[in-house]
Amino acid sequence: MIATATAKYTNFRLKGIDTMQQKLSAQAVIELSRKHEIPLGDLLPTVEREMTEVIDTREILRVPFRIGTVMYRSMGHLSRFFREIRDNGIFFMGKCPVCGHSAFPPQHAVCHPCIKKGVLSPYEYVELGPKVGGTVLSWCRLVRGGSKHFGKGAVYPCVVRVDGSDIALIQFVMPKEGAQIRVGARVESVLIPQEKRTGEVTDFAFVLV
Repeated sequence: MIATATAKYTNFRLKGIDTMQQKLSAQAVIELSRKHEIPLGDLLPTVEREMTEVIDTREILRVPFRIGTVMYRSMGHLSRFFREIRDNGIFFMGKCPVCGHSAFPPQHAVCHPCIKKGVLSPYEYVELGPKVGGTVLSWCRLVRGGSKHFGKGAVYPCVVRVDGSDIALIQFVMPKEGAQIRVGARVESVLIPQEKRTGEVTDFAFVLV
Protein backbone atom coordinates (compact mmCIF):
# COMPACT_ATOMS: atom_id res chain seq x y z
CA MET A 1 0.00 0.00 0.00
CA ILE A 2 2.79 2.40 0.90
CA ALA A 3 4.73 1.58 -2.26
CA THR A 4 1.61 2.09 -4.38
CA ALA A 5 0.86 5.46 -2.77
CA THR A 6 4.43 6.62 -3.20
CA ALA A 7 4.53 5.58 -6.84
CA LYS A 8 1.18 7.21 -7.59
CA TYR A 9 2.13 10.62 -6.26
CA THR A 10 5.73 10.47 -7.48
CA ASN A 11 4.36 9.95 -11.00
CA PHE A 12 1.96 12.85 -10.52
CA ARG A 13 4.77 15.17 -9.53
CA LEU A 14 6.95 14.16 -12.46
CA LYS A 15 4.13 14.92 -14.90
CA GLY A 16 2.83 18.05 -13.19
CA ILE A 17 4.02 21.64 -13.42
CA ASP A 18 4.96 21.93 -9.76
CA THR A 19 8.09 20.38 -8.29
CA MET A 20 8.22 18.20 -5.18
CA GLN A 21 9.09 21.30 -3.19
CA GLN A 22 5.61 22.72 -3.71
CA LYS A 23 3.24 20.03 -2.46
CA LEU A 24 2.73 17.76 0.51
CA SER A 25 4.94 14.82 -0.41
CA ALA A 26 4.09 11.13 -0.39
CA GLN A 27 6.95 10.62 2.09
CA ALA A 28 5.39 13.17 4.46
CA VAL A 29 2.06 11.32 4.29
CA ILE A 30 3.84 8.07 5.12
CA GLU A 31 5.49 9.86 8.04
CA LEU A 32 2.08 11.09 9.27
CA SER A 33 0.72 7.56 9.01
CA ARG A 34 3.64 6.14 10.98
CA LYS A 35 3.80 8.87 13.62
CA HIS A 36 0.09 8.87 14.44
CA GLU A 37 -0.57 5.16 13.72
CA ILE A 38 -3.21 5.94 11.11
CA PRO A 39 -3.65 3.37 8.31
CA LEU A 40 -2.35 4.85 5.08
CA GLY A 41 -5.52 3.86 3.25
CA ASP A 42 -7.60 5.93 5.68
CA LEU A 43 -5.24 8.88 5.53
CA LEU A 44 -4.75 9.31 1.78
CA PRO A 45 -8.30 10.42 0.87
CA THR A 46 -8.19 13.24 3.44
CA VAL A 47 -4.82 14.67 2.32
CA GLU A 48 -5.05 14.09 -1.42
CA ARG A 49 -6.05 17.70 -2.14
CA GLU A 50 -3.00 18.95 -0.26
CA MET A 51 -0.85 16.72 -2.48
CA THR A 52 -2.37 17.44 -5.87
CA GLU A 53 -4.19 20.77 -5.92
CA VAL A 54 -3.35 24.43 -5.56
CA ILE A 55 -4.87 25.44 -2.20
CA ASP A 56 -6.21 28.91 -1.46
CA THR A 57 -3.91 30.46 1.16
CA ARG A 58 -6.99 31.34 3.24
CA GLU A 59 -8.19 27.75 3.48
CA ILE A 60 -7.87 26.09 6.90
CA LEU A 61 -5.14 23.44 7.19
CA ARG A 62 -6.27 20.30 9.06
CA VAL A 63 -3.51 18.00 10.31
CA PRO A 64 -4.47 14.47 11.46
CA PHE A 65 -3.42 13.03 14.80
CA ARG A 66 -4.49 10.10 16.95
CA ILE A 67 -5.68 9.88 20.56
CA GLY A 68 -7.38 6.48 20.64
CA THR A 69 -9.11 7.41 17.39
CA VAL A 70 -8.09 9.53 14.41
CA MET A 71 -8.79 13.23 14.91
CA TYR A 72 -7.89 16.44 13.09
CA ARG A 73 -6.60 19.59 14.69
CA SER A 74 -7.25 22.84 12.92
CA MET A 75 -4.23 25.06 12.36
CA GLY A 76 -6.68 27.97 12.28
CA HIS A 77 -5.14 31.36 11.50
CA LEU A 78 -1.73 29.68 11.24
CA SER A 79 -2.79 27.56 8.24
CA ARG A 80 -0.99 29.68 5.67
CA PHE A 81 2.07 30.01 7.94
CA PHE A 82 2.51 26.23 8.19
CA ARG A 83 1.61 25.56 4.54
CA GLU A 84 4.28 28.00 3.36
CA ILE A 85 6.88 26.24 5.53
CA ARG A 86 5.73 22.77 4.50
CA ASP A 87 5.40 23.39 0.78
CA ASN A 88 7.92 26.13 0.03
CA GLY A 89 10.28 26.32 3.01
CA ILE A 90 9.48 30.01 3.46
CA PHE A 91 8.78 31.82 6.73
CA PHE A 92 6.22 34.61 7.05
CA MET A 93 5.47 37.19 9.71
CA GLY A 94 2.20 38.96 10.37
CA LYS A 95 2.38 42.76 10.31
CA CYS A 96 -0.41 45.18 11.19
CA PRO A 97 -0.84 47.85 8.48
CA VAL A 98 -2.30 50.27 11.06
CA CYS A 99 0.07 50.23 14.04
CA GLY A 100 2.96 48.17 12.67
CA HIS A 101 2.70 45.45 15.33
CA SER A 102 4.56 42.34 14.12
CA ALA A 103 3.87 38.74 15.06
CA PHE A 104 5.91 35.60 14.42
CA PRO A 105 4.05 33.39 14.14
CA PRO A 106 0.91 35.33 13.10
CA GLN A 107 -1.26 33.31 15.49
CA HIS A 108 -4.25 35.68 15.33
CA ALA A 109 -6.19 36.92 12.32
CA VAL A 110 -6.29 40.51 13.55
CA CYS A 111 -3.92 42.80 15.44
CA HIS A 112 -4.55 42.52 19.20
CA PRO A 113 -3.08 45.93 20.16
CA CYS A 114 -5.46 47.53 17.64
CA ILE A 115 -8.48 45.49 18.69
CA LYS A 116 -8.00 46.77 22.25
CA LYS A 117 -8.44 50.26 20.81
CA GLY A 118 -11.58 49.28 18.92
CA VAL A 119 -9.84 48.96 15.55
CA LEU A 120 -10.24 45.75 13.51
CA SER A 121 -7.01 45.44 11.54
CA PRO A 122 -6.15 42.07 9.89
CA TYR A 123 -2.49 41.13 9.82
CA GLU A 124 -0.75 41.22 6.46
CA TYR A 125 1.68 38.42 5.65
CA VAL A 126 5.27 39.60 5.13
CA GLU A 127 7.76 37.16 3.61
CA LEU A 128 10.93 36.63 5.66
CA GLY A 129 12.65 34.07 3.45
CA PRO A 130 13.91 30.51 4.01
CA LYS A 131 15.68 31.29 7.30
CA VAL A 132 14.98 33.49 10.33
CA GLY A 133 17.14 34.51 13.26
CA GLY A 134 16.12 35.19 16.82
CA THR A 135 17.07 35.47 20.48
CA VAL A 136 16.45 33.07 23.36
CA LEU A 137 14.35 34.75 26.07
CA SER A 138 14.13 31.74 28.38
CA TRP A 139 14.99 28.06 28.21
CA CYS A 140 14.73 24.74 30.03
CA ARG A 141 16.35 21.31 29.79
CA LEU A 142 13.93 18.41 29.46
CA VAL A 143 15.36 14.93 29.98
CA ARG A 144 12.56 12.59 30.99
CA GLY A 145 11.08 10.80 27.99
CA GLY A 146 13.05 12.70 25.40
CA SER A 147 11.33 13.52 22.12
CA LYS A 148 10.07 11.29 19.34
CA HIS A 149 11.02 14.03 16.88
CA PHE A 150 14.53 14.76 18.14
CA GLY A 151 15.50 11.41 19.65
CA LYS A 152 16.14 10.30 23.21
CA GLY A 153 18.07 12.30 25.77
CA ALA A 154 17.92 15.97 26.70
CA VAL A 155 15.91 18.43 24.60
CA TYR A 156 15.64 22.18 25.06
CA PRO A 157 12.23 23.86 24.72
CA CYS A 158 12.91 27.61 24.61
CA VAL A 159 11.03 30.86 24.34
CA VAL A 160 12.44 32.52 21.22
CA ARG A 161 11.68 35.94 19.78
CA VAL A 162 12.36 36.10 16.07
CA ASP A 163 14.04 39.28 14.86
CA GLY A 164 11.46 41.97 14.11
CA SER A 165 8.64 40.24 16.00
CA ASP A 166 6.85 41.83 18.94
CA ILE A 167 5.86 38.42 20.32
CA ALA A 168 7.75 35.20 21.05
CA LEU A 169 7.08 31.51 20.50
CA ILE A 170 8.02 28.27 22.25
CA GLN A 171 10.18 26.05 20.06
CA PHE A 172 13.00 23.55 20.40
CA VAL A 173 16.58 24.81 20.20
CA MET A 174 19.16 22.24 19.10
CA PRO A 175 22.36 22.21 21.18
CA LYS A 176 25.69 22.89 19.54
CA GLU A 177 29.07 21.58 20.60
CA GLY A 178 31.12 24.29 22.25
CA ALA A 179 28.12 26.62 22.69
CA GLN A 180 25.69 27.00 25.57
CA ILE A 181 21.96 27.62 25.46
CA ARG A 182 21.36 30.69 27.62
CA VAL A 183 19.16 33.76 27.83
CA GLY A 184 20.28 36.13 25.11
CA ALA A 185 21.80 33.41 22.91
CA ARG A 186 21.39 33.91 19.18
CA VAL A 187 19.64 31.21 17.14
CA GLU A 188 18.57 30.60 13.57
CA SER A 189 15.90 28.40 12.06
CA VAL A 190 16.53 25.02 10.49
CA LEU A 191 13.99 23.05 8.44
CA ILE A 192 13.61 19.30 8.38
CA PRO A 193 13.83 17.76 4.87
CA GLN A 194 10.94 18.86 2.66
CA GLU A 195 9.71 15.33 2.02
CA LYS A 196 9.14 14.87 5.77
CA ARG A 197 7.32 18.14 6.48
CA THR A 198 3.70 17.63 7.50
CA GLY A 199 2.42 21.14 8.25
CA GLU A 200 3.16 20.97 11.98
CA VAL A 201 5.37 22.90 14.39
CA THR A 202 7.94 20.09 14.18
CA ASP A 203 8.70 21.07 10.56
CA PHE A 204 11.34 23.45 11.91
CA ALA A 205 13.45 24.15 14.98
CA PHE A 206 16.23 26.55 15.97
CA VAL A 207 19.97 26.01 16.31
CA LEU A 208 22.57 28.07 18.13
CA VAL A 209 24.73 30.36 16.02
